[in-house]
Amino acid sequence: MGVAGGWPLTVWLTPDGKPFYGGTYFPPRTGDRGARLGFRELLERLRAAYDADPGRVAEVARDVLARAYLETAQATGHTDLAAVAREVLDDLLRELRAQQRARRPQRARRFAATRRPQGDRRLERARDLGLGARRHGRR
Repeated sequence: MGVAGGWPLTVWLTPDGKPFYGGTYFPPRTGDRGARLGFRELLERLRAAYDADPGRVAEVARDVLARAYLETAQATGHTDLAAVAREVLDDLLRELRAQQRARRPQRARRFAATRRPQGDRRLERARDLGLGARRHGRR
């Protein structure tokens, strides 16, 4: 795609959400960090490329996705990439549920410590409004 490296990752997408260019670091201005292209100039060039030939950008996006799918298939040994995506998503959801279950008792304890029975609040509100025993003939 762009320059290889670590994080943060910046990826530009087509209007339908397909990646067509990316990289990990772009200095604010060209030449700030050596001969690297600056972020602003890169934005202008990418916009100009898309405005000039959106079909070519879409073609590049298809190539980027095809390479990503191929590398994923080779790394995982799976050729059914939809199955790989489902497996990854299932693993992610399983992990998120486990984290949620692990935190639930702690959240419940914090909530219970600050919560009072609803009836007490209603009684206090009725007293604040001047309602209660006197209204019903009781003192």
